[in-house]
Amino acid sequence: MRGTQWLALALLAALAPGCNDDSSAGDTDGPACEGYGEDPDPCCCFPEPGVVACDQTQLCPTIEADCGSGMLGMGMCTLDQASDAAVMCALTALGDSGSDGSLVWLVQESNGVIQSSGTLHIGGSRAALEATILEDLNTTQQAFAGALPSDFDAQACAALDTAGARFECMLNATALEDGLTCHDVSDPTSG
Repeated sequence: MRGTQWLALALLAALAPGCNDDSSAGDTDGPACEGYGEDPDPCCCFPEPGVVACDQTQLCPTIEADCGSGMLGMGMCTLDQASDAAVMCALTALGDSGSDGSLVWLVQESNGVIQSSGTLHIGGSRAALEATILEDLNTTQQAFAGALPSDFDAQACAALDTAGARFECMLNATALEDGLTCHDVSDPTSG
């Protein structure tokens, strides 16, 4: 979440209207989230922190990135061959407007001091993003809903030279347009 690609999450949290405030309260006993397009509550994927109501069919294997002593956005992240193949799979899914399911990644930064995970649920041009960050005994869970960025170019990401660069470029898809903050919860863990 420290890199430039993940800065969009912090901006969405600060600027986007909340989905689960009193002004958008509705029937919480209704059916599970059917999709992202015309649903009256774009945040229906995340009815509460830690609960996912959207399709969790994983489109590609989980991507694992290790940024060593660096952080996202510094060009220091490395991926093994399996995770690079998963990035290419994810870029294919992001470039296909008919994709429907989830993309999952795990990141180690600052020699493991910062650990983050992300799940991007995609359906057509709509997306919902859930991110969890563990740093210095603090856990932050964030969830957003919105449209995939119209200027995201999956083919340009796929053409980059290194697996780390392709992965960091892929994260640009998390800069959701017309984004809504579904949850932004930070809890210190007891130590």
